[in-house]
Order: sequence, then structure tokens, then C-alpha cells
Amino acid sequence: MDDKLRDLAENAYANYTSVLGDIDRIKTDITHVRQGKLELSEIQTDTERLYNRISREGTAELQALERINGEANFQDIRIIQRIVELSQAVGRITTNSRLGNTGYGTGFLIAPNLILTNNHVLGTAEVAANSTIQFNYELDQMGNPNKSESFNLVPQEFFVTSHYKKRCRRPV
Repeated sequence: MDDKLRDLAENAYANYTSVLGDIDRIKTDITHVRQGKLELSEIQTDTERLYNRISREGTAELQALERINGEANFQDIRIIQRIVELSQAVGRITTNSRLGNTGYGTGFLIAPNLILTNNHVLGTAEVAANSTIQFNYELDQMGNPNKSESFNLVPQEFFVTSHYKKRCRRPV
């Protein structure tokens, strides 16, 4: 693998792993709020933003939280906006063979010209060479297909896969 591609892959991996702790913490905190183990005010890092929103409700804190979202687990609209923004990096992979379309999978654009998917979607460079990824493959608010963009995959520039299977240890 050439050094530039290795650096690109290592940077993408470093970016991903740098936020894993935050992702796990957020998931755990949201679960704890939903289970009643924590108050939302205990996990919100921007307390001024939280209390400004509560004060606009004009009621006691817990009543305001319930009124905002039916239970004390609301997320600000910025979370939804961020999710929509990140969804632009999600694509539908169409795998093709000599017989035509053979399947679909999901791929994620993790760096310019670099997607991540599961081995069962693109198990070999040959399969990848005959496949495309389509972004913005979704329906609009009226139920009509959005204009999507498709790209041919170019595994000869970079392709790594792993057939890793966890080996179970037999009890002795």
C-alpha cells in the first residue's frame, strides 16, 4: 500500500477512534436519563443553553423537561440537524456481477474518496470494481425520490478487507 493511502487510512481511523469515547459516553448518558438514573441537567455540557430552554417553558424544571418532550430526555434541534448533516456521508452500495445487480449494502464516506463498509458487502476487490455507491438515496418530504449521485468504486486505488472471524475457544 502506498504511503499516501496508508496515511489517509490511518488519519480516518484516528479521527474515528478519537470520538469513540464521546459516542459511548453520550449513549450511556442518554440511556441513564431514559431509565431515570440521571437528570438531563447532569449530562448536558452547556448548562446555560439548557436552562434558557427550560426558562422559556415558564414552569418548574421537571415539568418543563416533560412538556418539551414528554419525558426528561429531550435533545435540542441541533442534534437532529447534525444527524441530517452526517447522513450525507451515508451511501447505498450496489454490488454487480456478470449476471446484473446482486445486492445492496451501506457504505460510509469517512474521508475524501474513502468509504467504509462491511466485508460481506464488498468481500473482494473484484466485487468492488463492479460496484457503485449512491449518495442522497432517499425520499423527500413529499415521498418523491431525491436526486442522487452515483460513483463507481475504484479499488485499484485503495482496497482493504478482512475476513476476520472470531474463533470460539472450546471448553477444556
